[in-house]
Amino acid sequence: MSDLADTPADQIIRYSPETVAEWLITRSEQRSARLRAALQSLREATADREGAIANLAAASAARRP
Repeated sequence: MSDLADTPADQIIRYSPETVAEWLITRSEQRSARLRAALQSLREATADREGAIANLAAASAARRP
C-alpha cells in the first residue's frame, strides 16, 4: 500500500472505491504523523527557548552588584 500512497490524487481515481478509501486513510495517517512530529519539534524548540531565557535571566542577575 505504501507505493499506492505515493500515487497522485489525479491518478488514484482509476482504482476501485475501496482502494481509494484505503489511499485516503493512508494519506491522512501520513499527514497526521508529519503534523505530530512537527508539533513535537515545536514543543522541544519552545522548551529550549524557555531554558535559554531562564539561563540569560540567571546570568544577568548574577552580574548585578
